[in-house]
Amino acid sequence: MVNQVLTYAYKVNEEGYIIDALLVNPNDTLDDSIVITPIPPGLFEPVWVNGKWISSMTEEEFVKKQQEYESANKPDNIILGQQLTERELEAMVHGQQITDLELRMLMIEMGASK
Repeated sequence: MVNQVLTYAYKVNEEGYIIDALLVNPNDTLDDSIVITPIPPGLFEPVWVNGKWISSMTEEEFVKKQQEYESANKPDNIILGQQLTERELEAMVHGQQITDLELRMLMIEMGASK
């Protein structure tokens, strides 16, 4: 039995975007959609074009997309916790407004009783 050395590879679609990651034997005949060239660090949304990896978006676009994804996929308990905190803050503000009104009424009553 011969030891096979497997290497990490990417299956890309016709536009060059990664659609799957897999392990392959680099000595095998590989389909044109299988890329064994490692992705260089620092690329955002890498795409395989003309035999090399390129970045399909800027860092700013990547960060924005990541933030949108994270906010869309927040667990319900985190969202509910944030909403509860907002309601508690609103209640505190309303409570302070009531206290301010009560103090004003007390001051008016004290002024009227003089």
